[in-house]
Amino acid sequence: MPRPKGSLNKNGMRNLVRPKTCKKCLITKSPSEFYLRSKKRGGLDGRLQDVCKNCWGKRCKNYYGKNIERFRISSKRWALENPERLREIKNKSQNQIRLQMKFAVLEFYGGKPPKCACCSEKNILFLTIDHKNNDGNKHRRELSGGENRNSVNMYLWIVKNNFPPLFQVLCYNCNFGRAKTKNKICPHKLV
Repeated sequence: MPRPKGSLNKNGMRNLVRPKTCKKCLITKSPSEFYLRSKKRGGLDGRLQDVCKNCWGKRCKNYYGKNIERFRISSKRWALENPERLREIKNKSQNQIRLQMKFAVLEFYGGKPPKCACCSEKNILFLTIDHKNNDGNKHRRELSGGENRNSVNMYLWIVKNNFPPLFQVLCYNCNFGRAKTKNKICPHKLV
């Protein structure tokens, strides 16, 4: 038996298939072009906002531009009141950026999927970037102002300098093995 117009479906949500007309631009669009209403305005009951995503974005940008100082003060106040939460958010986003950068560099030098140039190891957790000329220590010190810092600075430098041909992908075993042998050749190749 068909349900009456406006009734809830079996999941308790309203029918989201019919096109809807934006009250701002007056263009009829698919339901995916509208946000669901917030909990403050009736809850997530399957009802869509009256304004499309495009018009809503313009409205928010305009409102932000007119009230930018108010947003800055509010943001600073929140940061002072929630230092642990702020640190957690920053760490999470920074870790995500680092992983994306590392993966892009490894894919560029090691192929898709990236693999070790010596032993063909493919596990991303075991892979790292290696200087072909064995001058990585010197290069890292130049980048970090005399300190031997982590590889994040190296990945950032590689991306900013358009992936120069000075590097290769090695697994940590091959990289460490090259560093510890006199002739700087991986132990896999010596056998």
